[in-house]
This record gives sequence, structure tokens and C-alpha cells, in this order.
Amino acid sequence: MIQNPLLALAATGLACLSLVSSSVAQPLWVSGTGSITHAQRADGTGALRVPVVPNVNAFALPVFSASTYQYSSSTHPQGNIVFGTATSTARAGLGRITQPSYFGIGIASGTAITQRGNTNTSPDAASAMTISFSGQWTIGPAGVSGLRAGASMGIVGNVPSPSLPAFTQINLTANFRYRTPGNEVFLDMRPPINAASRPGESRTPFFFRGVSGAFTASPSDIVAANPSGLPPGTVVIINGTMTLMVHNDDIEALMKLDLDASTLLPSFGVDYVPGPLPEPPPEAVFLGEPNCFGFEPRVANIPEDGVSWFSFDLPSRARFGSSRYLDVALDINGNTTRPVAVGLYRADGSLVAADQFSGFERVVGQLSFGGSRRGPRTLGAADFDGRSGNLEMAGRYYLAFGTEGAEFGAENFGVIPSAFNDPNSVSFRVSTNTVRGCTNLPAATPPTDRERVGTLVDNTASSINLPLDPTGVTWLTFQLASPIDPSRPTRFLTIDTRGTDGIDTMLAVFDAVGNPVSATFFDDDSYGDGLSQLDFRQAAATRPSTGPAQVPLDGRNGMVLREGLYYVAVSPFRATYAGRDWGARTNGPTAGTVRVNLRTGALCPADFDGDSQLTPDDLADYIACFFSIPPCSQADFSGDGGVDPDDLADFITAFFGGC
Repeated sequence: MIQNPLLALAATGLACLSLVSSSVAQPLWVSGTGSITHAQRADGTGALRVPVVPNVNAFALPVFSASTYQYSSSTHPQGNIVFGTATSTARAGLGRITQPSYFGIGIASGTAITQRGNTNTSPDAASAMTISFSGQWTIGPAGVSGLRAGASMGIVGNVPSPSLPAFTQINLTANFRYRTPGNEVFLDMRPPINAASRPGESRTPFFFRGVSGAFTASPSDIVAANPSGLPPGTVVIINGTMTLMVHNDDIEALMKLDLDASTLLPSFGVDYVPGPLPEPPPEAVFLGEPNCFGFEPRVANIPEDGVSWFSFDLPSRARFGSSRYLDVALDINGNTTRPVAVGLYRADGSLVAADQFSGFERVVGQLSFGGSRRGPRTLGAADFDGRSGNLEMAGRYYLAFGTEGAEFGAENFGVIPSAFNDPNSVSFRVSTNTVRGCTNLPAATPPTDRERVGTLVDNTASSINLPLDPTGVTWLTFQLASPIDPSRPTRFLTIDTRGTDGIDTMLAVFDAVGNPVSATFFDDDSYGDGLSQLDFRQAAATRPSTGPAQVPLDGRNGMVLREGLYYVAVSPFRATYAGRDWGARTNGPTAGTVRVNLRTGALCPADFDGDSQLTPDDLADYIACFFSIPPCSQADFSGDGGVDPDDLADFITAFFGGC
């Protein structure tokens, strides 16, 4: 989508795009800057800096032109960049684009850099061209929707043969941010694009390391924006930096951003659908603004073949791991005839989250945003743990209540009522502390639903098949009987998910009061094949890996654990963690069973493979480690920092002495 306005520009041969009056629906250009640097080295040494020439309206960033270059070494007084015997030429142009369906930054077709005469053993000596840009727009009076934000470009390169090594490289960062009226901070419209790489690496979508010969490429990174619509008066900022560099020995190499590669001209921007925003449900009951605890309990009466709507104003955002939260708790009443689902929509009609079976006795819905873990508020409900996501901006939100089976569409307040067409009713309460100046936060509570493993004493091995909680993270607890610390250098605890079939797992450990046990308290796939492994021990007790990932058991997740109660968060990929209050949530597919294995004890030094058994394999493995060239790190049996015959003698003595 993003390339279409630029394609139209190229196809019609227009020299520039004029700014349309702010009275129409399209965003209004406010201000921006740009600069071009042609440097003798990739690190910027000897840079020639060229600011972008202001246009007639005195804006620092001119209207985009497909063929205008603000910098060209062929016409600049300094001429080509010369570094020793190496010569580089370059040209570049950029400008702002504001159209009825697109706004952003465009890079002129034919923007290019060439290089001749670098030594192929010193690629960092290659010259570089850096283009920096920043633009700011304000959303017009009708608002916009259907947002997609990102970048796209067509690339032509030529690295003549023979040349080893030779490369073409684009390093790129780009940010797309917005601030709605009444908000104090800018938020990400989409994740930043960051494709900075070193020569020899290959990182998509905007890094290329060319081989000898000509090549073309058409990368793009265009995603749906969040939120999908913006109200009038919203400020949008697009900024970034792009560095182009080529390297070749003697014969000239080239990289060019051009239509020759594809139908994509280089651009960084936002596609949108002009307003107006979709009309909110007219029957929505307005709750107003909350106090420091939220709103008083209300009743949602769901009509026959319909949906019950409420709206409220959120004073500030609520993000996971912060001190701000918003929870929506449902409870049955005397007129509840069937289960009830709930969904929350933004003012632009886009769905934030919906749920049907996390509330009271798991027969009604429940939503939880921001904060950390706050425990259940109704009987049998899931914990309030921020699992519904973040509320990224202040403003008006809409609650929809529907009978079991109601479908919550992603756009345009699109709720399809349940096929059960009899009237229904549910009680609900919205709790929040997002009012500015409010400092109240419900006391953190440990996970309510958890599997208890029991006490782990020395040389304990325990395994449990844990069905995943369909509402979020699944928890288990264990009691550690003896600590792991420097006074007990051979003690260890290993937790992994080996034996789990078809689920990419994650694990995290919290202490009895909800704090992470270390800076590296969680793991994704250290065991290998998508399975997780946590390891706690002193470095002196390091043992080889037990999984296909070949990650050593070296206490990487912590070298100290006190005796006491611990909580393990078990989830599918991807989980998000907070640094307090048992903060864990997941947006992975919470279905299936995870096998969790826990093993602790005092390590037998001669148990080289760490399987809690002393067998001839341990002797064979240590001897292979000792005589490898160089010896592996575990060959230092005495722990004195060196490997010598005494280590071999000490191991053999320990092995035949039974530890």
C-alpha cells in the first residue's frame, strides 16, 4: 500500500507534490528537517555535511521531488570524496509527501553511492552516505483510520568481478510515533525499524551484502499501525537515519535506490483512509471519568438479538509492569440466563481485547490491562494480571457486552450478536487508578491457581504434566529445602520443559513475595528445539549441556537461591514479564500440556555429565574433555584456573572413590 502514492508520482512524471489545504481530510504538514552526509569513512571521519535546502515556504524539508538531488558530488564544490587511493561519488534527495491517502518522507529515485579503489581487506574504510530525516504532521478535523506504517524501497547494486570480499550495505533506523490530544508523551505507532548490521551479516529487511555481479532487491516493512485510527489534532512524527555504503577493490561498485529494481520508490510513511471515523454506538451509556478506584458497579442489560454498550473516558494510559491498571470484572445476577462475553473498543472503532470465560466461575468474561498481578475479585475468576494487554493512550473507550457466542470484530465497533436471542443481564465493575494524582494500587497477590510440587530436598527429581491455563500463564510452586550459595558450591537446581511435544515454551521464576529471583530469571529456548531450561548453581559446579542447544549448566539464571517458596511461570512463547508482583503474561496459544522437570541436589564432582549417576560414561567424557585441544573449560577439575595433570589425577581419585 505504501508504495502507491510514490508510484503515481513516478508514473505521471510530476516534479513535486504540492501541499493541499488543511481544510480537507488529509493530515497537515507542520515542520521537518533533513541532512545528507557523504563521509570518507563509515564511521563519519572526514564527513561532508549538506543540509537540505529550504523550499519557498521556508520549511526545512522541501516537498518531495522524484528527480531533485540536494546533494551531488558531481556539482558540489568539494567534488568526490577521496580517501587515500579510494574515490567515492554520491547523490541524494529527499522531501515530504502529503497526499489524500499517504504522508511521509520520500527519497529521490536514483539516490546512489559508488566506490572505487578500496582495499578488500579493509571494508570499514569504504566511504558512506547518510541521509537523516524528520517530519511532523497533524491529523485533520475528520480524523483518519485504516492506518499502515512502514518503509519500502527498490535497490539496484553492482559489485563487479573479481572482488572478494565485496559488499553493499544499508543501515537503517526509522520511527513512527504519535501523540493524541491530551497526552503528554509520544507512543510508538509500530515497532521501530532497526536494520543496523555489520559487513558480513544479513538482517532483513533492509540490509544487503552483495556478491560479485549485479543484483536487485525490493524490501519492505509495512505493518498495521496501533491504533488503526487517530482522532483530529493527533501529532505524528516520522524520523530516521539511513546509511548507504559499498566496497570493492579497484573496479567501481554501485548501490542505487531506484525504480529499476521494482515498483518501489524509497519511502517512509503512513497509509491511511481519510475520515470520518466510524460512528460509535448511539445507545452507549456514558459512565464519565473514573475516580481513583474506578466506577461504581453497573448492570448491563443485553437486549434480544443485541449488544449492551457503555463508554467512559480514560484519564491516562495503563501499561503492563507499570503502576497504572484497568480491570473489568463481570458477575452474574438474578437475571443472568447465559454466559456473557465482554469486549473493549477504542474511539476509532478498533478492538482492544475481548474475553468470555475468565470471569466469575469461568462462565462470564473479564478484562485486565496494565499493572502487574492483583488477584481475583470474583469467585472462581482468573487473576487480574494485565493479560489483556496495554491501553496505550488516554481518551474514550467503549465496552460491549454480548451473550455467549457473540463475535467481536476487529474494526468499526463490529460486534455480531449471539445466536441465542433471548434477553440477558450481567453485573460489572470497571476498576482503575489511571486518574492523575491517584497513587492507590491494589496489593499484589500471588497466583491463585497453581500446581504445588512440594518440597525439593537434596537429590530430588520431580516431573509434572501441566495443562496450560486457557486464560494466560500457568503457575506451579515448589519449596527449596536447602539454599544454593557460595558456602555450598556443589548444590544446583535445574528446571526444564524437555518431554513437551509441539509447544514452544517459556519459563520464569519468582520468589515468595513476587520478585524475579535474578536479572536472568526467565528463559525461552536454552534447552533447544523450542524448549526452555533454567539453571541455578555456583560456577564451580558447571556441567555440560543436557539439551540439543548445547548451553552449559553454569548457573546462568542465578548463583544464589535461598531456601523457601518459589513460583514458576509456565507459558507458550511469547511471554512478557514485569520486575515485580509475579508479573507475567502471554499472548501465545494457551492450549496443550507442558512437561516441567525439576531436579536439585548436591553435585557429585565426578558426575561429569550431570545425570545424577556415576557411570563409566562420566570417566570417558572427562578424559575426552581433558585431552581435547585445547582442553574444554570443565577440564579444570580443581578450579584453580588452569588445566594440568593434577586435574586428571584428582578426577580419577574422585571417580573411583564414589565422590
